[in-house]
Amino acid sequence: MKIAILGDNKSTHVQKWIKALSEKQDLEVFVFSNLKGLEFPGVKYFYFRQFTSSRLNYILNISFVKKKLKEIKPDLLHAHY
Repeated sequence: MKIAILGDNKSTHVQKWIKALSEKQDLEVFVFSNLKGLEFPGVKYFYFRQFTSSRLNYILNISFVKKKLKEIKPDLLHAHY
């Protein structure tokens, strides 16, 4: 099963989700984040282009996220914000 997570990689809440899911052997985890943070082994990370210094980057990177989601074809998208 493929799971994509969209959220702030520096958030401890998001990191707990990533860590827990990445420890499951039958899951592939993909993370879309505004900023680099703690990275876990076996997880594929996609970082947004920085247009602003705010959460507005999530909206400004919608086409990038949609393109990558079409490539990955996750079974589940877990989004924050």
